[in-house]
Amino acid sequence: MTPQSIARRISRKLDFAIRGLSKTSVVYKSLNLANCEIRLLHIAPGLKHSTIEVSTSISVLPHPYIPSPYPRADDESELTNGICDPYEALSYEWGNPEAPRHTIFLDGQNFKVRDNLFQALVCFRDMGVTGALWIDAICINQADHRERGHQVQMMGLIYTHALRVRVWLGADFPEFSDSVQFVSRLVHLGELGPGARTVTKVTNREFNKDGKENSSCGERPLSNYADHRASIVAAEEGWRALIALLNHSYWHRIWIIQEYLLARELIIHCSRSSMRHQDLKTAIGVCFSSLCMSDANTEMPIMQSPGFKILDMCESHDPLSQRVFKLPIPTLSLLELLKMTEESACHDPHDRIYAIMGLAEDLQHAVVRIDYDAPLEAVKAGVISALKHTSVIQLYICLVCHLLDVILAEEIFGEDDPADVMFDHRGCECQRKQTETTNRSKEM
Repeated sequence: MTPQSIARRISRKLDFAIRGLSKTSVVYKSLNLANCEIRLLHIAPGLKHSTIEVSTSISVLPHPYIPSPYPRADDESELTNGICDPYEALSYEWGNPEAPRHTIFLDGQNFKVRDNLFQALVCFRDMGVTGALWIDAICINQADHRERGHQVQMMGLIYTHALRVRVWLGADFPEFSDSVQFVSRLVHLGELGPGARTVTKVTNREFNKDGKENSSCGERPLSNYADHRASIVAAEEGWRALIALLNHSYWHRIWIIQEYLLARELIIHCSRSSMRHQDLKTAIGVCFSSLCMSDANTEMPIMQSPGFKILDMCESHDPLSQRVFKLPIPTLSLLELLKMTEESACHDPHDRIYAIMGLAEDLQHAVVRIDYDAPLEAVKAGVISALKHTSVIQLYICLVCHLLDVILAEEIFGEDDPADVMFDHRGCECQRKQTETTNRSKEM
Protein backbone atom coordinates (compact mmCIF):
# COMPACT_ATOMS: atom_id res chain seq x y z
CA MET A 1 0.00 0.00 0.00
CA THR A 2 1.51 3.31 -1.09
CA PRO A 3 1.68 6.42 1.14
CA GLN A 4 -0.70 8.16 -1.29
CA SER A 5 -3.28 5.39 -0.87
CA ILE A 6 -2.97 5.54 2.92
CA ALA A 7 -3.44 9.31 2.84
CA ARG A 8 -6.56 8.98 0.67
CA ARG A 9 -8.07 6.45 3.07
CA ILE A 10 -7.36 8.61 6.11
CA SER A 11 -8.80 11.67 4.38
CA ARG A 12 -11.96 9.78 3.43
CA LYS A 13 -12.50 8.45 6.95
CA LEU A 14 -11.98 11.89 8.45
CA ASP A 15 -14.51 13.35 6.05
CA PHE A 16 -17.08 10.71 7.01
CA ALA A 17 -16.47 11.48 10.68
CA ILE A 18 -16.78 15.23 10.18
CA ARG A 19 -19.90 14.77 8.07
CA GLY A 20 -21.47 12.70 10.81
CA LEU A 21 -20.59 15.21 13.53
CA SER A 22 -22.03 18.07 11.51
CA LYS A 23 -25.39 16.31 11.28
CA THR A 24 -25.76 14.91 14.77
CA SER A 25 -26.63 18.32 16.23
CA VAL A 26 -29.88 18.31 14.22
CA VAL A 27 -32.78 16.39 15.70
CA TYR A 28 -34.59 14.65 12.86
CA LYS A 29 -38.07 13.26 13.27
CA SER A 30 -37.71 9.52 12.71
CA LEU A 31 -39.03 7.97 9.52
CA ASN A 32 -41.19 4.86 9.44
CA LEU A 33 -38.89 2.85 7.19
CA ALA A 34 -41.39 0.02 6.82
CA ASN A 35 -43.90 2.48 5.35
CA CYS A 36 -41.64 3.94 2.61
CA GLU A 37 -41.57 7.38 4.23
CA ILE A 38 -39.34 10.18 2.96
CA ARG A 39 -38.71 13.75 4.07
CA LEU A 40 -39.54 16.64 1.79
CA LEU A 41 -37.95 20.06 1.97
CA HIS A 42 -39.72 23.42 1.77
CA ILE A 43 -37.75 26.65 1.21
CA ALA A 44 -39.17 29.63 3.08
CA PRO A 45 -39.41 32.96 1.22
CA GLY A 46 -36.83 35.51 2.30
CA LEU A 47 -35.01 38.68 1.40
CA LYS A 48 -31.92 38.53 -0.76
CA HIS A 49 -28.78 37.78 1.31
CA SER A 50 -30.89 36.71 4.30
CA THR A 51 -30.30 33.35 6.00
CA ILE A 52 -31.77 30.39 4.17
CA GLU A 53 -34.62 28.81 6.15
CA VAL A 54 -36.08 25.43 5.26
CA SER A 55 -38.57 23.10 6.88
CA THR A 56 -39.26 19.42 6.38
CA SER A 57 -42.39 17.32 6.15
CA ILE A 58 -42.84 13.57 5.88
CA SER A 59 -44.53 11.92 2.91
CA VAL A 60 -45.27 8.31 2.06
CA LEU A 61 -44.32 6.78 -1.27
CA PRO A 62 -46.15 3.77 -2.73
CA HIS A 63 -44.54 0.50 -1.77
CA PRO A 64 -42.03 -0.60 -4.43
CA TYR A 65 -43.41 -4.12 -4.59
CA ILE A 66 -46.97 -3.03 -5.35
CA PRO A 67 -47.29 -3.34 -9.16
CA SER A 68 -49.45 -0.22 -9.51
CA PRO A 69 -48.85 2.69 -9.65
CA TYR A 70 -45.09 2.02 -9.43
CA PRO A 71 -43.29 2.28 -11.76
CA ARG A 72 -45.96 3.31 -14.25
CA ALA A 73 -46.90 6.86 -13.29
CA ASP A 74 -48.37 8.04 -16.59
CA ASP A 75 -49.28 11.56 -15.66
CA GLU A 76 -49.20 14.04 -12.82
CA SER A 77 -52.57 12.91 -11.42
CA GLU A 78 -51.18 9.50 -10.52
CA LEU A 79 -48.42 11.18 -8.57
CA THR A 80 -50.73 13.50 -6.63
CA ASN A 81 -53.73 11.31 -5.85
CA GLY A 82 -52.96 11.06 -2.17
CA ILE A 83 -50.39 8.30 -2.46
CA CYS A 84 -47.62 10.85 -2.01
CA ASP A 85 -47.31 14.62 -1.93
CA PRO A 86 -46.07 16.23 -5.17
CA TYR A 87 -42.38 17.09 -5.07
CA GLU A 88 -39.33 17.75 -7.21
CA ALA A 89 -35.91 16.14 -6.76
CA LEU A 90 -32.52 17.81 -6.99
CA SER A 91 -29.61 16.31 -8.92
CA TYR A 92 -26.29 17.98 -8.16
CA GLU A 93 -22.65 17.53 -7.17
CA TRP A 94 -21.90 17.39 -3.46
CA GLY A 95 -18.64 19.21 -4.07
CA ASN A 96 -15.35 19.41 -2.24
CA PRO A 97 -15.77 18.02 1.31
CA GLU A 98 -12.89 20.18 2.54
CA ALA A 99 -14.42 23.47 1.38
CA PRO A 100 -16.00 25.80 3.97
CA ARG A 101 -19.66 25.10 4.72
CA HIS A 102 -22.60 27.43 5.05
CA THR A 103 -25.14 27.54 7.87
CA ILE A 104 -28.85 27.40 7.13
CA PHE A 105 -31.86 26.99 9.42
CA LEU A 106 -33.40 23.52 9.15
CA ASP A 107 -36.61 23.25 11.17
CA GLY A 108 -35.31 26.08 13.35
CA GLN A 109 -31.91 24.46 13.96
CA ASN A 110 -28.49 25.31 12.59
CA PHE A 111 -27.48 22.98 9.77
CA LYS A 112 -24.28 22.97 7.69
CA VAL A 113 -24.40 22.45 3.91
CA ARG A 114 -21.68 22.44 1.30
CA ASP A 115 -21.20 25.40 -1.00
CA ASN A 116 -22.76 23.98 -4.17
CA LEU A 117 -25.99 23.01 -2.41
CA PHE A 118 -26.08 26.34 -0.59
CA GLN A 119 -25.86 28.22 -3.90
CA ALA A 120 -28.72 26.10 -5.26
CA LEU A 121 -30.91 26.87 -2.23
CA VAL A 122 -30.17 30.60 -2.55
CA CYS A 123 -30.99 30.55 -6.26
CA PHE A 124 -34.24 28.62 -5.81
CA ARG A 125 -35.31 30.85 -2.91
CA ASP A 126 -34.65 33.98 -4.98
CA MET A 127 -36.47 32.44 -7.98
CA GLY A 128 -39.52 31.81 -5.81
CA VAL A 129 -39.43 28.01 -5.91
CA THR A 130 -42.01 27.18 -3.24
CA GLY A 131 -42.85 23.55 -4.01
CA ALA A 132 -41.55 20.58 -2.05
CA LEU A 133 -38.05 19.36 -2.88
CA TRP A 134 -36.20 16.15 -2.16
CA ILE A 135 -32.48 16.75 -1.58
CA ASP A 136 -30.44 13.82 -0.33
CA ALA A 137 -27.95 15.76 1.81
CA ILE A 138 -30.77 17.30 3.86
CA CYS A 139 -33.74 14.94 3.55
CA ILE A 140 -31.70 11.91 4.64
CA ASN A 141 -30.29 11.80 8.15
CA GLN A 142 -26.72 11.10 7.06
CA ALA A 143 -25.69 10.28 10.63
CA ASP A 144 -28.21 7.43 10.83
CA HIS A 145 -26.61 4.70 8.73
CA ARG A 146 -29.70 2.49 8.87
CA GLU A 147 -31.90 5.26 7.51
CA ARG A 148 -29.27 6.22 4.96
CA GLY A 149 -29.10 2.67 3.62
CA HIS A 150 -32.89 2.43 3.48
CA GLN A 151 -33.29 5.72 1.62
CA VAL A 152 -30.54 4.83 -0.86
CA GLN A 153 -32.40 1.57 -1.49
CA MET A 154 -35.46 3.71 -2.34
CA MET A 155 -33.58 6.15 -4.57
CA GLY A 156 -35.03 4.76 -7.78
CA LEU A 157 -38.54 5.03 -6.33
CA ILE A 158 -37.88 8.61 -5.21
CA TYR A 159 -36.71 9.82 -8.62
CA THR A 160 -39.42 7.89 -10.46
CA HIS A 161 -42.21 9.61 -8.51
CA ALA A 162 -40.76 13.14 -8.60
CA LEU A 163 -42.79 15.52 -10.77
CA ARG A 164 -39.50 16.68 -12.24
CA VAL A 165 -35.79 16.66 -11.51
CA ARG A 166 -33.91 19.94 -11.23
CA VAL A 167 -30.29 19.59 -12.35
CA TRP A 168 -27.96 22.09 -10.67
CA LEU A 169 -24.66 22.80 -12.45
CA GLY A 170 -23.53 25.46 -10.00
CA ALA A 171 -23.58 29.22 -9.71
CA ASP A 172 -20.41 29.83 -11.73
CA PHE A 173 -20.33 28.32 -15.21
CA PRO A 174 -19.65 31.17 -17.69
CA GLU A 175 -20.39 29.15 -20.83
CA PHE A 176 -23.91 28.22 -19.76
CA SER A 177 -25.68 31.32 -21.11
CA ASP A 178 -24.01 30.90 -24.51
CA SER A 179 -24.90 27.21 -24.54
CA VAL A 180 -28.57 28.02 -23.80
CA GLN A 181 -28.70 30.41 -26.76
CA PHE A 182 -26.91 27.98 -29.05
CA VAL A 183 -29.20 25.11 -28.07
CA SER A 184 -32.17 27.35 -28.84
CA ARG A 185 -30.77 28.02 -32.32
CA LEU A 186 -30.28 24.30 -32.93
CA VAL A 187 -33.83 23.53 -31.79
CA HIS A 188 -35.12 26.22 -34.15
CA LEU A 189 -33.12 24.71 -37.02
CA GLY A 190 -34.75 21.37 -36.29
CA GLU A 191 -38.19 22.97 -36.52
CA LEU A 192 -37.43 24.28 -40.01
CA GLY A 193 -37.66 22.19 -43.14
CA PRO A 194 -35.40 22.46 -46.17
CA GLY A 195 -36.39 25.53 -48.16
CA ALA A 196 -38.06 27.22 -45.18
CA ARG A 197 -37.57 30.92 -44.57
CA THR A 198 -36.99 32.48 -41.17
CA VAL A 199 -35.74 35.68 -39.58
CA THR A 200 -32.88 36.36 -37.23
CA LYS A 201 -32.12 39.28 -34.97
CA VAL A 202 -29.18 41.42 -36.06
CA THR A 203 -27.42 44.36 -34.48
CA ASN A 204 -26.84 47.51 -36.55
CA ARG A 205 -23.64 49.20 -35.42
CA GLU A 206 -23.27 52.91 -36.18
CA PHE A 207 -20.80 55.52 -34.95
CA ASN A 208 -21.55 59.21 -34.45
CA LYS A 209 -19.19 62.07 -35.17
CA ASP A 210 -17.62 61.74 -31.73
CA GLY A 211 -16.70 58.13 -32.43
CA LYS A 212 -19.26 56.75 -30.00
CA GLU A 213 -21.17 53.64 -30.97
CA ASN A 214 -24.93 53.66 -31.44
CA SER A 215 -26.39 50.17 -31.77
CA SER A 216 -29.90 49.11 -32.65
CA CYS A 217 -31.49 45.72 -33.06
CA GLY A 218 -33.60 44.66 -35.97
CA GLU A 219 -34.50 41.64 -38.06
CA ARG A 220 -33.48 40.49 -41.50
CA PRO A 221 -34.77 37.46 -43.39
CA LEU A 222 -32.51 34.51 -43.93
CA SER A 223 -32.94 33.27 -47.47
CA ASN A 224 -33.48 29.60 -46.60
CA TYR A 225 -32.77 26.64 -44.34
CA ALA A 226 -29.27 26.31 -45.76
CA ASP A 227 -28.34 29.83 -44.70
CA HIS A 228 -29.61 29.21 -41.18
CA ARG A 229 -27.66 25.97 -40.99
CA ALA A 230 -24.51 27.66 -42.33
CA SER A 231 -24.72 30.35 -39.65
CA ILE A 232 -24.83 27.64 -36.98
CA VAL A 233 -21.91 25.72 -38.46
CA ALA A 234 -19.84 28.92 -38.35
CA ALA A 235 -20.81 29.78 -34.75
CA GLU A 236 -17.51 28.88 -33.06
CA GLU A 237 -18.44 30.36 -29.67
CA GLY A 238 -21.69 28.42 -29.67
CA TRP A 239 -19.94 25.13 -30.35
CA ARG A 240 -17.35 25.84 -27.65
CA ALA A 241 -20.13 26.56 -25.16
CA LEU A 242 -22.02 23.37 -26.07
CA ILE A 243 -18.88 21.24 -25.74
CA ALA A 244 -18.08 22.89 -22.39
CA LEU A 245 -21.61 22.09 -21.18
CA LEU A 246 -21.32 18.43 -22.19
CA ASN A 247 -17.94 18.17 -20.43
CA HIS A 248 -19.11 19.74 -17.17
CA SER A 249 -17.99 17.78 -14.11
CA TYR A 250 -21.65 17.12 -13.25
CA TRP A 251 -21.87 14.46 -15.96
CA HIS A 252 -19.12 12.40 -14.31
CA ARG A 253 -21.24 11.63 -11.20
CA ILE A 254 -22.05 7.95 -10.84
CA TRP A 255 -25.55 8.69 -9.47
CA ILE A 256 -26.51 10.59 -12.62
CA ILE A 257 -27.29 7.33 -14.43
CA GLN A 258 -30.22 6.57 -12.15
CA GLU A 259 -31.36 10.16 -11.72
CA TYR A 260 -31.52 10.80 -15.46
CA LEU A 261 -33.02 7.50 -16.57
CA LEU A 262 -35.89 7.64 -14.06
CA ALA A 263 -36.77 11.34 -14.32
CA ARG A 264 -40.13 12.30 -15.85
CA GLU A 265 -38.87 15.75 -16.74
CA LEU A 266 -35.54 17.52 -16.26
CA ILE A 267 -34.66 21.19 -16.02
CA ILE A 268 -30.98 22.16 -16.09
CA HIS A 269 -30.10 25.17 -13.91
CA CYS A 270 -27.01 27.32 -13.67
CA SER A 271 -27.37 30.39 -11.48
CA ARG A 272 -30.55 32.17 -12.69
CA SER A 273 -30.49 30.62 -16.17
CA SER A 274 -32.13 27.34 -17.10
CA MET A 275 -32.61 24.96 -20.00
CA ARG A 276 -35.03 22.10 -20.59
CA HIS A 277 -33.35 18.73 -20.92
CA GLN A 278 -35.67 18.02 -23.85
CA ASP A 279 -34.24 21.03 -25.70
CA LEU A 280 -30.68 19.85 -25.13
CA LYS A 281 -31.58 16.36 -26.35
CA THR A 282 -33.33 17.82 -29.41
CA ALA A 283 -30.35 20.04 -30.17
CA ILE A 284 -27.96 17.08 -30.11
CA GLY A 285 -30.30 15.22 -32.45
CA VAL A 286 -30.31 18.17 -34.86
CA CYS A 287 -26.51 18.16 -34.81
CA PHE A 288 -26.61 14.62 -36.18
CA SER A 289 -29.53 14.92 -38.58
CA SER A 290 -28.29 18.12 -40.23
CA LEU A 291 -24.61 17.07 -40.13
CA CYS A 292 -23.76 20.34 -38.37
CA MET A 293 -21.13 18.67 -36.20
CA SER A 294 -19.30 17.17 -39.15
CA ASP A 295 -18.99 20.48 -40.98
CA ALA A 296 -18.01 22.32 -37.79
CA ASN A 297 -15.36 19.67 -36.91
CA THR A 298 -16.99 19.13 -33.51
CA GLU A 299 -18.25 15.59 -33.97
CA MET A 300 -15.57 13.80 -31.94
CA PRO A 301 -15.42 16.33 -29.04
CA ILE A 302 -19.18 16.05 -28.63
CA MET A 303 -19.48 12.28 -29.02
CA GLN A 304 -16.62 11.65 -26.58
CA SER A 305 -18.07 13.95 -23.89
CA PRO A 306 -19.65 12.40 -20.77
CA GLY A 307 -22.76 14.52 -21.24
CA PHE A 308 -23.38 13.13 -24.71
CA LYS A 309 -23.01 9.56 -23.43
CA ILE A 310 -25.67 10.18 -20.78
CA LEU A 311 -28.04 11.81 -23.28
CA ASP A 312 -27.49 8.99 -25.75
CA MET A 313 -28.30 6.42 -23.09
CA CYS A 314 -31.48 8.30 -22.12
CA GLU A 315 -32.55 8.32 -25.76
CA SER A 316 -32.31 4.53 -25.83
CA HIS A 317 -33.99 4.05 -22.44
CA ASP A 318 -36.73 6.69 -22.31
CA PRO A 319 -38.81 5.92 -19.21
CA LEU A 320 -41.65 8.33 -20.01
CA SER A 321 -42.45 6.71 -23.35
CA GLN A 322 -42.39 3.33 -21.65
CA ARG A 323 -44.92 4.56 -19.07
CA VAL A 324 -47.26 5.83 -21.78
CA PHE A 325 -47.46 2.36 -23.31
CA LYS A 326 -47.65 0.62 -19.92
CA LEU A 327 -44.32 -1.12 -20.42
CA PRO A 328 -41.73 -1.80 -17.72
CA ILE A 329 -38.86 0.64 -17.59
CA PRO A 330 -36.00 -0.93 -19.56
CA THR A 331 -32.84 -1.55 -17.63
CA LEU A 332 -29.27 -2.61 -18.22
CA SER A 333 -27.37 -5.55 -16.83
CA LEU A 334 -25.07 -5.08 -13.85
CA LEU A 335 -22.07 -5.81 -16.07
CA GLU A 336 -23.12 -3.13 -18.57
CA LEU A 337 -23.67 -0.59 -15.79
CA LEU A 338 -20.30 -1.37 -14.21
CA LYS A 339 -18.56 -0.83 -17.55
CA MET A 340 -20.54 2.34 -18.18
CA THR A 341 -19.61 3.87 -14.81
CA GLU A 342 -16.04 2.58 -14.56
CA GLU A 343 -14.63 6.11 -14.79
CA SER A 344 -17.48 7.89 -12.99
CA ALA A 345 -16.78 9.88 -9.85
CA CYS A 346 -18.05 9.07 -6.37
CA HIS A 347 -16.76 10.03 -2.96
CA ASP A 348 -17.86 6.89 -1.13
CA PRO A 349 -16.58 3.73 -2.87
CA HIS A 350 -19.69 1.83 -1.75
CA ASP A 351 -21.59 3.86 -4.35
CA ARG A 352 -19.68 2.07 -7.10
CA ILE A 353 -22.28 -0.64 -6.54
CA TYR A 354 -25.13 1.06 -4.68
CA ALA A 355 -25.62 3.82 -7.29
CA ILE A 356 -26.32 1.38 -10.12
CA MET A 357 -27.77 -1.61 -8.29
CA GLY A 358 -31.37 -0.43 -8.60
CA LEU A 359 -31.10 -0.27 -12.40
CA ALA A 360 -29.48 -3.67 -12.93
CA GLU A 361 -32.05 -5.98 -14.51
CA ASP A 362 -30.29 -9.07 -13.15
CA LEU A 363 -30.67 -7.77 -9.58
CA GLN A 364 -34.31 -6.63 -9.82
CA HIS A 365 -35.58 -9.57 -7.78
CA ALA A 366 -32.47 -10.06 -5.66
CA VAL A 367 -31.99 -8.81 -2.12
CA VAL A 368 -28.73 -6.93 -1.58
CA ARG A 369 -28.61 -5.11 1.74
CA ILE A 370 -27.22 -1.58 1.55
CA ASP A 371 -24.79 -1.01 4.40
CA TYR A 372 -22.27 1.82 4.22
CA ASP A 373 -20.44 0.42 7.26
CA ALA A 374 -19.76 -2.92 5.56
CA PRO A 375 -16.26 -3.59 4.16
CA LEU A 376 -16.11 -3.40 0.38
CA GLU A 377 -15.16 -7.08 0.22
CA ALA A 378 -18.43 -7.92 2.00
CA VAL A 379 -20.45 -5.67 -0.33
CA LYS A 380 -18.95 -7.38 -3.35
CA ALA A 381 -19.57 -10.81 -1.82
CA GLY A 382 -23.23 -9.88 -1.27
CA VAL A 383 -23.64 -8.93 -4.92
CA ILE A 384 -22.02 -12.17 -6.10
CA SER A 385 -24.22 -14.18 -3.73
CA ALA A 386 -27.33 -12.42 -5.06
CA LEU A 387 -26.31 -13.13 -8.67
CA LYS A 388 -25.87 -16.82 -7.87
CA HIS A 389 -29.55 -16.96 -6.92
CA THR A 390 -30.61 -15.62 -10.32
CA SER A 391 -30.69 -17.26 -13.75
CA VAL A 392 -27.41 -15.75 -14.99
CA ILE A 393 -24.69 -18.16 -16.06
CA GLN A 394 -21.50 -18.74 -14.10
CA LEU A 395 -19.30 -17.12 -16.76
CA TYR A 396 -21.29 -13.90 -16.41
CA ILE A 397 -20.76 -13.95 -12.63
CA CYS A 398 -17.03 -14.36 -13.18
CA LEU A 399 -16.98 -11.39 -15.56
CA VAL A 400 -18.74 -9.29 -12.92
CA CYS A 401 -16.20 -10.54 -10.36
CA HIS A 402 -13.27 -9.52 -12.51
CA LEU A 403 -14.66 -6.07 -13.27
CA LEU A 404 -15.41 -5.45 -9.60
CA ASP A 405 -11.83 -6.50 -8.84
CA VAL A 406 -10.53 -3.85 -11.19
CA ILE A 407 -12.91 -1.12 -10.00
CA LEU A 408 -12.64 -1.77 -6.27
CA ALA A 409 -9.02 -2.93 -6.02
CA GLU A 410 -7.57 0.51 -5.33
CA GLU A 411 -10.17 1.16 -2.63
CA ILE A 412 -9.60 -2.23 -1.00
CA PHE A 413 -5.87 -2.70 -1.46
CA GLY A 414 -4.57 0.78 -2.21
CA GLU A 415 -3.10 -0.45 -5.49
CA ASP A 416 -2.22 2.17 -8.10
CA ASP A 417 -2.46 -0.43 -10.90
CA PRO A 418 -5.27 -2.80 -9.95
CA ALA A 419 -5.24 -4.81 -13.18
CA ASP A 420 -3.44 -7.80 -11.65
CA VAL A 421 -5.12 -7.67 -8.25
CA MET A 422 -7.19 -10.69 -7.27
CA PHE A 423 -8.97 -11.40 -4.02
CA ASP A 424 -11.37 -13.98 -2.62
CA HIS A 425 -14.59 -14.00 -4.66
CA ARG A 426 -16.43 -15.82 -1.84
CA GLY A 427 -18.19 -18.40 -3.90
CA CYS A 428 -17.31 -17.55 -7.48
CA GLU A 429 -16.72 -21.10 -8.67
CA CYS A 430 -14.92 -20.38 -11.92
CA GLN A 431 -12.34 -18.23 -10.16
CA ARG A 432 -11.87 -20.80 -7.44
CA LYS A 433 -11.42 -23.54 -10.03
CA GLN A 434 -9.02 -21.38 -11.99
CA THR A 435 -6.98 -20.78 -8.84
CA GLU A 436 -6.94 -24.50 -8.03
CA THR A 437 -5.81 -25.31 -11.58
CA THR A 438 -3.05 -22.73 -11.35
CA ASN A 439 -1.87 -24.13 -8.02
CA ARG A 440 -1.77 -27.67 -9.42
CA SER A 441 0.24 -26.46 -12.40
CA LYS A 442 2.76 -24.84 -10.08
CA GLU A 443 3.06 -28.04 -8.03
CA MET A 444 3.81 -30.04 -11.18
